[in-house]
Amino acid sequence: TATSEQETCRIELTRLRIHEDDLKKRLPEQEKIWQTRRDTLNRAASRLHSLQELEAQFAGYGLGVKNLMKSTELRSGFSGLLADSIETGPELEAAVEAALGDRLQCIVCAGDTEALRSLAFLKEQNGGRASLALPLESASLPLPVVAGSVPLAGQVKVIGSASGLIRHLLGNVMLVDDLGRGIELARSNPTLSFVTRGGDMAAQGGIVTGGSTDQVQKGIIHKKREIKDLEIQLTALEQEVMGLEKERDELRRQSQETAEELKCAGSG
Repeated sequence: TATSEQETCRIELTRLRIHEDDLKKRLPEQEKIWQTRRDTLNRAASRLHSLQELEAQFAGYGLGVKNLMKSTELRSGFSGLLADSIETGPELEAAVEAALGDRLQCIVCAGDTEALRSLAFLKEQNGGRASLALPLESASLPLPVVAGSVPLAGQVKVIGSASGLIRHLLGNVMLVDDLGRGIELARSNPTLSFVTRGGDMAAQGGIVTGGSTDQVQKGIIHKKREIKDLEIQLTALEQEVMGLEKERDELRRQSQETAEELKCAGSG
């Protein structure tokens, strides 16, 4: 009947208006969430691009390292820097930076021939100085046991052809909770070095190193880890933003569709 049809139309209009009101509320919220996450994505992408540009130019590295790593004729004989072969948690980055210092900039070289050729190149070009890390095949020696400390080598992961050399370099470095204790232990164990998580170190029986933390807490290892973390974060953010964009577009489609249905229902 006519009355029944009118009632059906009224119910449908009411449903469409409720749905429209719901969409009007949800769409701006979704737009805001999408925009916020997209801004986060853009900031992360910008930061990553800046770090990658600096890394590509070897900003902060020695002149010799820059010249060798940028040399097209020599580059094939290298497999990155010593720092590329070390993986550790953020809490130990300063300790590793302090323990290895400038040796983190050592260029990992394929062999003796490549190393000698590289140093000759620097001499000929007056291109600065550099250290090269050669493969070292060494049996895993037992790590030192000193009460109040733990071997730093056992706390980090090393990979690649330089792993044997890195284990050797860290073989006499012990991790301690505070520098005072490190100084005591260094006196009684002069062949060992004792480093804190903050990057302060006591070594050779009486050499104490420390001070400002920026150099060790935001050094090469930290920057390389930040690049890796940003790459992972960026991939996740791109997926998230894509999903939010699809949800937003679906709400827009529903909003347009509902508006058309209301227009048709109102003119019916």
